[in-house]
Amino acid sequence: MTTFAELLTQYTARTGISDSELARAIGVRRQTVFRWKEGLSERPRQRDDVVRCAVKLRLSREESDALLLAAGFAPATAAPPRPPVGDAVTVRDVTGATDPTPVSAAAVPAPPMPSVAPDQPAIAAEPVAATVPPAPARPFLRRGLWPALIGFLSLLLIGALWTQQMRGAVKPLPTARPGQALILLASRETFALAIEGSQAAAAAQAALQRELQAARLGATTELRELPVVLPNFDSAAAARARSRASLLLWRQDSFSDAEAGFPDDLQAAHYVILTADAPPTASLLDSLLAAPASLSFPIHASRPNEVRSLALLTLGLLSSQQGAWDQAASAFSQAAAQAPSEQEAAATLAFLSGYVSQRSRPADLPAAIAFYSQTLALTPASGAALLNRGLAYVRLDRPAQWQADFNALLAQQPDDARGLTALCWAWALDNQPSLALPYCDRAIQQKTSPVAFDGRALARASQGNWPGTVEDLQAFLSWPTGQAFADRNALETTHRAWLAAARAGQNPFDDTVRARLRKE
Repeated sequence: MTTFAELLTQYTARTGISDSELARAIGVRRQTVFRWKEGLSERPRQRDDVVRCAVKLRLSREESDALLLAAGFAPATAAPPRPPVGDAVTVRDVTGATDPTPVSAAAVPAPPMPSVAPDQPAIAAEPVAATVPPAPARPFLRRGLWPALIGFLSLLLIGALWTQQMRGAVKPLPTARPGQALILLASRETFALAIEGSQAAAAAQAALQRELQAARLGATTELRELPVVLPNFDSAAAARARSRASLLLWRQDSFSDAEAGFPDDLQAAHYVILTADAPPTASLLDSLLAAPASLSFPIHASRPNEVRSLALLTLGLLSSQQGAWDQAASAFSQAAAQAPSEQEAAATLAFLSGYVSQRSRPADLPAAIAFYSQTLALTPASGAALLNRGLAYVRLDRPAQWQADFNALLAQQPDDARGLTALCWAWALDNQPSLALPYCDRAIQQKTSPVAFDGRALARASQGNWPGTVEDLQAFLSWPTGQAFADRNALETTHRAWLAAARAGQNPFDDTVRARLRKE
């Protein structure tokens, strides 16, 4: 006979219902369901637990009976067996309660079967007196209907909460105050149960507060939890922009698949970290870097090391936005030391460590390349890692490597503006204008990066095209106006000198300037 563990495993695999979802429907812990399926506990102690399993797994009548029998309980639809003559029997009422009074079989005679003509309707047999005590009145609701009623009421409650949250979505969002960084925490749905995502959010918030205090950023950073849900990525991005928050940690798990809070949870809680735009940089090549804008970071909320890893990652992002590159590098290194178990989390930390190594002054380009290579080993399709590693190779004057990375990026994303601009710059720095210009033109058509005008000016100057060089330098100079970043005045002064030389018919980009542009 098939065991209860085998049947339960078979039915859950067929429906795709997780152990946690089944445990919530029954009212037991997830470990209990796990022990049933593994045979560590022979069977449930209560018949109602098996009935609730059958309801949640949407079993047929025959399958429900098989599950009940395997658990050692009477099936729901089978007729009670007639006891042998002379043996004592136990009387069971419709609710499953038993009467311990032994009754002889002779005291419960079988009702007579009337003969019925084929063309006559059947007539009910007369009731037969018996010594069996009358069954108690049927309760208003059978026990088996309680799970359905509870589930229906739960859906109504969730719907009411959702409506309330959606109405609250129009409420004003908190706004960053002058001189203070704002970090927001939000979720895709309301986690209404204590065992659900609310524990994960509380753990992440507490860990982040500790790291901010340890880094002495608690007084200059406000940590807030949004009172409304953000149902999708676009709403999360819009909320971050409207509030002018430095960071928004958005948990994107749905109510049904969240498993955080269990001591042995197997499913990660996925956080998406949305960041403010990276500050402009006077380094033209660094302005092409793919900066962290939205990053995915899964953690297991029951594992303190992974919760702390998320907090340290957030601290590192905040530090990098403030230009504290050493502090950011230390935070990312400590986060990686927490050994996150999810591959996506490890890839995110490797990319961030590479980005910080590349933006630091002086830049540690070999370290950046090593970190990006780790990222690509974990996520080979990472276009951001290909772009940034290629730019590091441009600085190191390693053309075979940067060509391979940029071409791989454009093979994935043929119209990527940063990739096109990077190839424009790389070929122009190598004094290959005929190879650079097609990429420069395509990048300028994207109308996203003014740095492409500088690259095309460099290529046109190599051809002696002074009107074109003047046109591109003027187009670039219209960009820094109104931008606030370090060394902006020096950048404008340098470009005006180049513009004057091009107007005079002189090449402003001699070998010394090219070498400086490659290194700075």
